[in-house]
Amino acid sequence: KTGTDPVLVESVVRARIRSHDPDIPVTNVETMESLVAQSLGSHKLNVVLMSLFAAIGLSLAMAGIYSVLSYLVSQRTREIGLRMALGARPREVMALILRELKPVIAYGLAFGLAGASVLDYVLSSLLFSVSGTDAGAFAGVSLLLVLAALAAAYIPARRATRIEPVRALRYE
Repeated sequence: KTGTDPVLVESVVRARIRSHDPDIPVTNVETMESLVAQSLGSHKLNVVLMSLFAAIGLSLAMAGIYSVLSYLVSQRTREIGLRMALGARPREVMALILRELKPVIAYGLAFGLAGASVLDYVLSSLLFSVSGTDAGAFAGVSLLLVLAALAAAYIPARRATRIEPVRALRYE
């Protein structure tokens, strides 16, 4: 342990050891930082790859939710236009569209948490300072996925609130 750069101290340490006993070989001198970096290198790669695949998976899930809700809104254009013509406010139309997302989110969370519980043993070997059954991690990921689903659904729901009743009634 030194207050200066450890590489600069290496030659001084070698000279001191040789002055006491020249027959002691001094090889493979490394800093503790480099030893820790070497031992954690593969783990860091695993974390980066898992994070990348998680981001790709989340993006695909959001794209799927967006496209399904966009399709549903386009299929229900006449109904939404009729509701708007009869006095439905934009907030009510948005709530109608987002209400359809509730069962999807509920089933997704239920199956996802069940699958994560089954696979927690495998994942616990890859996680540092977090057990596979960490309730905080499950709650955080669940919240992130709910927010991602709501974010993906926002654009189609917002588009539904802007449907003009006259155009929607003529829509074929």
